[in-house]
Amino acid sequence: MSNYPATTLSFQSTSTCPNGSEGSVSVFVNPGGATNYEWSIVGAGNVPIVNNLPVGIYNVTVTDNNSCTSTGSVEVVEDNTFTITTDFISPTCEN
Repeated sequence: MSNYPATTLSFQSTSTCPNGSEGSVSVFVNPGGATNYEWSIVGAGNVPIVNNLPVGIYNVTVTDNNSCTSTGSVEVVEDNTFTITTDFISPTCEN
């Protein structure tokens, strides 16, 4: 049995609008060299980034080049903030 460095996963996610599917999740493998990404997301494929997701917790199992596996989860949250932008136009007065 060989001693390989431990594979660690880190995650990044973007939020989605209420009732939307604009979220995304990314998994980063350290040390690099992942060969397989197995997501709990139907149809996600063997990729490190998945887009167009609704709110939820998503699991992934990553297999590295040494056939070692690591499992983790990442959450897409709902973004309830919004921004209102206004323009002020000075009135034009005729004397």
